[in-house]
Amino acid sequence: EGAMSAVKGLPKEVTWDSLDKTKFFFVGAGMFSGVTCLLYPLSVIKTRQMVDGSGRNNGGLAIVRDIVKQRGVLGLYQGFGTIVVGTLPIRMVYLSTLEVVKARVRGVCERNNLPPMVHGIADAAGGATASMCSQVLGVPIDIISQRQMVQGVSVKGVDGASTTLKGYKNGWQAVKHIVAAEGVRGLYRGFGASIV
Repeated sequence: EGAMSAVKGLPKEVTWDSLDKTKFFFVGAGMFSGVTCLLYPLSVIKTRQMVDGSGRNNGGLAIVRDIVKQRGVLGLYQGFGTIVVGTLPIRMVYLSTLEVVKARVRGVCERNNLPPMVHGIADAAGGATASMCSQVLGVPIDIISQRQMVQGVSVKGVDGASTTLKGYKNGWQAVKHIVAAEGVRGLYRGFGASIV
């Protein structure tokens, strides 16, 4: 009897249909933006380390000093607006697709009287589909924000010549420049690797 009352006291499973989507998206967006704000400077440092062709072995603190010296503290947030504005629709696409596909596949499993152990396929199908759909938006956002992060960084080409990476006023200017110089495909570099 004690075990039964413990089970009765458990909250009901939250399904996509019973979820308050307004709270889900707005509270989730707020939490995501807060975490992104705290961790974003680490992404800027990492990205700059990856493309730095100066020949110096720049540690994180040296990069922070260079960024703050050149652009002030806000330089640690170069591309942040693009990430926050861009990832809100990505999160909505991901979470909506995940929950809808999971519910539909789980329904198919139940209609076909598959054992509950097999219902995990619904989670896998939802996750795979959601990931692929969200990457259609996510890869361009990553490309744009990463190019904003590395503005002014000196890189060496294969021929050994140094180039300073171009800067952009904002994400929209970056989109226009990338599409003009590389075509729409320029916004999808690495798309194949990101959906694998």
